[in-house]
Amino acid sequence: MKKTKFIFVIGGVYSSLGKGITASSIGRILKQMGFVVAMQKLDPYLNVDPENISPYQHGEVFITNDGAKADLDLGNYERFTDHNLNKYSTITSGRIYQEVLQMERDGKYNGKTVQVVPHITNQIISKLHLLAKTNKADFAIVEIGGTVGDLESLSFIEAINQFGLEYGKQNVMYIHCIPLISLKSVFGELKTKPAQHSVKTLKSFGITPDMLVLRSSVQVDENTINKISWLCSMDKSKIFINPDLESIYFLPNVLYDQKIHNQIFKHFKVKKFNDNFNEWISFTDKIKNISKTNKKSKILLLGEYAELHDAYYSVITSIKLAAYQLNIDLTLDIKSIRGFDLISLKDYDGCVLCPSDSDETRKLNIKIISYLIDNNINSLLYSTAFEDLILTLVEKNKVDVDSTYLFIKQKKMIIGRVDIHNISQKLSSIYNIDAPYERHYHWNQFNNKYISLISNYIDILGTDINNNINFISPKNASNIIATYSNPEFTSKPNNANPLFINLFKGV
Repeated sequence: MKKTKFIFVIGGVYSSLGKGITASSIGRILKQMGFVVAMQKLDPYLNVDPENISPYQHGEVFITNDGAKADLDLGNYERFTDHNLNKYSTITSGRIYQEVLQMERDGKYNGKTVQVVPHITNQIISKLHLLAKTNKADFAIVEIGGTVGDLESLSFIEAINQFGLEYGKQNVMYIHCIPLISLKSVFGELKTKPAQHSVKTLKSFGITPDMLVLRSSVQVDENTINKISWLCSMDKSKIFINPDLESIYFLPNVLYDQKIHNQIFKHFKVKKFNDNFNEWISFTDKIKNISKTNKKSKILLLGEYAELHDAYYSVITSIKLAAYQLNIDLTLDIKSIRGFDLISLKDYDGCVLCPSDSDETRKLNIKIISYLIDNNINSLLYSTAFEDLILTLVEKNKVDVDSTYLFIKQKKMIIGRVDIHNISQKLSSIYNIDAPYERHYHWNQFNNKYISLISNYIDILGTDINNNINFISPKNASNIIATYSNPEFTSKPNNANPLFINLFKGV
């Protein structure tokens, strides 16, 4: 296609509708048709990025190859579309306002009064163009955070309305995700009034949806679809259902069976495509049949924020994807490091130890690592848990060193893609690919002046191009691998990160 086709996904009535998974599922279907798909999240919050938002409020911070800090939805975008996104895939109101105000300070507006329209909206529109250009995308799918009518998202709604007028309606599609309220136990019907009002609200901002995706926890009857069609002035062929599913990875199958792609291609007048959706069906069949396998494994994830699973969303997903890939029936326990019974570690086939933020929890990490070493338990330690392993070895072996000098805070955060150099035979056999890399998200590096003090206790498995150590294993506990990187960010369906695959090596 000569011009990137844009699909905007907008939610209504309330948040957490699953519009991100809907957008991702459409992206996967289009990818299986042979198209290059880029995705973008327009988040209305005023934080520049989610780095400083508490995990309890926002979950994990996802890191892209080029070092952008993003909402965890970007992880789903990448996993569903099997496409590495960039900094133009994550846009917040805070970032847009920061850039516009900086340009005003720099005199870029030539003395004009700076306003939401056109300056904020034009800046948003520029990000849409950059998304398509930098990804060389056939389709760009853009999710608008929040719900239509929210004060915070009005500038985004206005921007995508203007964009549609300028870019050409034939190159733009608006999909509205709205819920059907289930009150069957009381009234015997699905309530559609909130959905109707949401469509009217969207139209009041100048956007007429081209397609509706109805979110429902119960089966949607034909009468309800007819009612929505009539009251929202939407042809029934343009109404699709997003039901409750056992796995988010089943939604592309459901939408594919409803032939959502045919409606998209009809809208954009796309005629040539190759349908390879069977590849995705093969992946989801593994999930459906996983309970029938004889291979079983019990993995433990230990973290400071264990009660909030979204804080480790990509880690949890990576463990599951590795199990699917290996056809292993997984039992995954997620527990807090606070008050954890060390003896119970022996009940697991493997352990993932997450980074900790406070001095208190890092001391707990050291106790846990000491037990892992003593029992050579198959384990993956990542991010700053890498430092905790070194501190544990220093403490266990009574190395005479001031631990405050072991790690040097860098002037610039180490973030994004870092290629692996000086790779050991052990690590090479785990990755089994040319030019492996990982994404990083940390400030410190190990101080190489002290390598001689710990060289008797660790095997160096890999470094960066400047010989900074990024992968190690204790000499007397080779089943433990620690990495400064965040390997969870590169796992994909049918291609889980090798370090997570390695967790199941004994199964």
